[in-house]
Amino acid sequence: MIVAAQRSSRWCGSRSATECVRVHGVEGAPLVAVALSAANADADEALSAGVSLANPATPDSLPSVYAGAPGAAMVAPDAGVPSGDTQFVNVTATGTSTGREVSRAFKVGDPTAFTLPPRLGAPQWTLAGDALSVRATELPAFDSVVVAISDEPVAAQSRVAYALTVSQSYATATGLTELTFDRDLPGFKPAWKIDFTQPYRRTLAALTGSFPSLSTSTQVTEVVNAAPVDRPLPQPAAVRQAHHG
Repeated sequence: MIVAAQRSSRWCGSRSATECVRVHGVEGAPLVAVALSAANADADEALSAGVSLANPATPDSLPSVYAGAPGAAMVAPDAGVPSGDTQFVNVTATGTSTGREVSRAFKVGDPTAFTLPPRLGAPQWTLAGDALSVRATELPAFDSVVVAISDEPVAAQSRVAYALTVSQSYATATGLTELTFDRDLPGFKPAWKIDFTQPYRRTLAALTGSFPSLSTSTQVTEVVNAAPVDRPLPQPAAVRQAHHG
């Protein structure tokens, strides 16, 4: 199996250890097979795993070492991780409308069992005139909450998208229990408005921790004014950015 890191490194690995890792032109040890798990995944969730590299100097670049089934994951040995980089592992459980993920830095020999955050219940959404509000019926402990809305629920990229992030400290200090997108604002252009009578996607996510140390995200997504979606929807960009720094 060949895995491209897409930085200045070239990775190659094999379960049979017949291939090597090449980092900055230096040959190292083969990638190491690890069996990752998440015992608290539900029967209706699909499990997947990813192994990537993070570097504070290039926060928008996360070279991939592995993506696939948790039980067949491959990780780089310590000697194969470039100086300044941190290898991290994420395990994701995806349902039709929910997604849960746990990530942490990882070295060969670290525990391979992960605990997913609690699953979110359906939030209460309210549309009053031009303002859309959301109230969570229940939330696990969180460091921040992200609300994301986009006008094209099945497209790779949305023409219009809104995102709002609220920290736990702000929510506590203000007693905030409801988040509202109010678009009746001076200078808010008509082209920026999502037509809530047409299909759109809305997501509520709760996040904890600090990437690439131990961090979690749990979200619930629904598509409104459209035929039911029978496959998981991709994580909104706003949630990915908040979770992965």
